[in-house]
Amino acid sequence: MDKYGYVIKRKEEKAPDKRYRKAELELMTTFQLREICRKEKIIQGVLNPMDKEELIRIILRYRGADEYFLIEEPDEDGMQAMERILRETRLEERQDIRVSCGSKITAYEGLVIGFYDGFTLPYEKSLAGTNALVVGGDRTLCAVLNVVAMGNRTD
Repeated sequence: MDKYGYVIKRKEEKAPDKRYRKAELELMTTFQLREICRKEKIIQGVLNPMDKEELIRIILRYRGADEYFLIEEPDEDGMQAMERILRETRLEERQDIRVSCGSKITAYEGLVIGFYDGFTLPYEKSLAGTNALVVGGDRTLCAVLNVVAMGNRTD
């Protein structure tokens, strides 16, 4: 008795390649980093026993996202140059960006506001990876903050 049949091959939708940032990877455990290597088929990270720093370096080598060029280190000459530019330019408030802050920001000179401080503001995804300048009424530069996305959160 002969039976005939056929198999329908579905179109496999290829998911876009996931890219990872160093800041995200540093918050993960060694086990999570090994799982990323296994899932992304990064053989060096699966076969060879590596510590956390080596795993991060390997993942960034093959699946690293573009890094942002953020102002991270204080530089007195750079601050003065930015203040001079702010005084010489005409600033206009953009109406298409809605940034709201319902609380008071207190930052002390010389202390860094980091991820673990939990300082968040609602923002639009297009602003991720940019510098936010806190400017006084007399156009003096008070602070430079980095707008960095933490996962899928928009705050």
